[in-house]
Amino acid sequence: MTVEQAILENVKVLSPDQQQEVLAFIKFLQSDKWEHIYKVKFKELQQEIRQDTDIDPDDDPTETVIEGIQQGFHEAITGQTLPLSQLWDGIDDN
Repeated sequence: MTVEQAILENVKVLSPDQQQEVLAFIKFLQSDKWEHIYKVKFKELQQEIRQDTDIDPDDDPTETVIEGIQQGFHEAITGQTLPLSQLWDGIDDN
């Protein structure tokens, strides 16, 4: 099944209100606004992390942690993820 087919199959079972939300989100992704909003929200998250986190000297420096969060968030948004069922595949192989 292609991604397009999976989307269509899943949208069919949603209520009309939920389908409208999906359509609004698709239009949002097609616009130039989503990248700007993503960057603004990420900067807000960075500031929150800096303000609300007591960094242990043994932990990674704040910038390294923030870069890791940014990379993970970017990978999640762009679909660069693994299915949960595959996350631990091969972990016991030695």
